[in-house]
Amino acid sequence: MIDEEIQHILRNRLQTACLCNRLWQRATDEIWDYLNKLSGKNIKNPDARIVRLEKGKGGIIGVFLKGNKILCYTLESYEKHIPFGAYECMRVSSPKFGETFEVKVPNRTYIRFHWGNFNDDTEGCPLLGMTVGYIKGKRAILSSKRAFKKFMEEFKNINKFILDVIDFL
Repeated sequence: MIDEEIQHILRNRLQTACLCNRLWQRATDEIWDYLNKLSGKNIKNPDARIVRLEKGKGGIIGVFLKGNKILCYTLESYEKHIPFGAYECMRVSSPKFGETFEVKVPNRTYIRFHWGNFNDDTEGCPLLGMTVGYIKGKRAILSSKRAFKKFMEEFKNINKFILDVIDFL
């Protein structure tokens, strides 16, 4: 009797897990379709996206997606952020940050992904972090060097990619 009851519970949990997985995939696909429409650029499959979620004195916070997976968070300068649109990113060597990627933004130079915690740590470059929080009362992204390492690992065999930047504010 107990074995049947346990089997029934396990079977229900497995069915629920399968249903949740299908719903999650469907929701992810719908979000991705929505982001494609929102971009307005009709980019079928950009390699990566920055989706901006929060704008304030501490800068602009977003998420960095590779495919449909959230890789990390981003922080950009409120005054000098990358404009909405699609950009080519090229692997470059930076004297300060080593190997990274430069976002080819028209009429601007040296827009590179790198680590940092605060709006003050960037002059227009996207900073990368594993989480979002506060340091001494200031809005920040945290575990930035770890996020940068993860970012570079994800793009280890790639020399260029297309980045779609979207405001979702």
